Amino acid sequence: INAELARDNDGRYRLQSLQDWRRMLAWSDGNHQFVLESDLDLSADNGFSVAYFAGSLDGGNHTLSGLNIGQAGFTRDAGLFGVVANGASLSQLKLTGASVQAHGNAGLLAGRNAGTISQVEATGSVQGGGTFADNSSGGLVGLNSGSISQAVSGGVVSGKQNAGGLVGRNQGQISHASSTASVSATLGQVGGLVGGNQGYQAQISDSSASGNVSTGSVEAGGLVGINYQGASISHSQASGMVSGQDYAGGLVGNNSGGIISDSEASGNVSGRDYVGGIAGITQANGEYHADISDSVARGTVLGRHYVGGVAGASESGFAASYISRSQSSATVSASGNYAGGVAGRLASGGYAAAALISDSGASGSVSGSNYVGGVAGTVAGQYASVLGTAFTGAASSSANAADGQVWLGGVVGYLAAGNLSNIYYNVGSVTLNN
Repeated sequence: INAELARDNDGRYRLQSLQDWRRMLAWSDGNHQFVLESDLDLSADNGFSVAYFAGSLDGGNHTLSGLNIGQAGFTRDAGLFGVVANGASLSQLKLTGASVQAHGNAGLLAGRNAGTISQVEATGSVQGGGTFADNSSGGLVGLNSGSISQAVSGGVVSGKQNAGGLVGRNQGQISHASSTASVSATLGQVGGLVGGNQGYQAQISDSSASGNVSTGSVEAGGLVGINYQGASISHSQASGMVSGQDYAGGLVGNNSGGIISDSEASGNVSGRDYVGGIAGITQANGEYHADISDSVARGTVLGRHYVGGVAGASESGFAASYISRSQSSATVSASGNYAGGVAGRLASGGYAAAALISDSGASGSVSGSNYVGGVAGTVAGQYASVLGTAFTGAASSSANAADGQVWLGGVVGYLAAGNLSNIYYNVGSVTLNN
């Protein structure tokens, strides 16, 4: 390598031309340090990819343009770098006008990252989802188990499942990142920033997404499709429109044993069942409790059953499910049943685990056919409680009382079981057939 590439004063190998970039491929699996010293046009190297990278690359804030990787046969991880190994690093690099199509994990910068990526930007198109079971698609990285910070992505991302504007599936750390990419997936688990955020080591903080998110299936979120098994989201926001079927949320589609704190969603959300301003559903997952705290929802939330300003439903199981210190000014509308300013349904399961809404509130309008409440459409279960919560909007039901019982309330539409304490609503703000 010393005979082929010059070094800078720091001992890093200098990449000054397309030929130097090609030479790096022969040494990419070693612990070598490289620095990019000029912008490069990769369009002449159609399909070129560094399959495995174990060193470090300082991009020097230079731009790589024209990357084009087609359906790469049986390549499991596709991107400018197929795999960024544990201990490897990429920094200060820009990708523009890039295109990646793959059957496995796909990202403009990397198919899979186990290393450290920082101060990078990528724009272009990613089309993933194919023959491999592991087929996550992201605007920057397909599958991340490493660290990503100060990263920006844009363009268009489409995949089968686990599709995200920045990362398809995250099992590592993402901070100070943003995406403007529009994202779609045929089988769901699609988010404006991350498709699936999985495991207690998966952490998203100080990040945002503004692109539109869509799927004809389940688990669509403005920021994350599914947040599960102890994964966390904090100090983050989403503003794009979200459309899907079941489990559609302004921030997260399905918060399944995940943690959401100090976050905000302002985009309009539409779906079928379990649709919410923050989460389509927030629910315990085995030993993992679900938590939404100190978060805010705005915009419009439209669905059929189980529609809520914060969550379409909040359900405990073996572990608890909490909504605390959170607010919604969203307009909530259900064409069917179970609509609430905070949650369409609050329910505890057969275990002694709480399903709790506390110190929260809703100020938007809430409408539905039946089981409509200013705070919750229905509360069910011995361990379900609404505490210290207010509704200052207007609730209405489109049901006809002549057709049977109509459950409509300023706080709760139907209290099947549970506890209410220190709650209030505006008298006169509840109307039938409005």
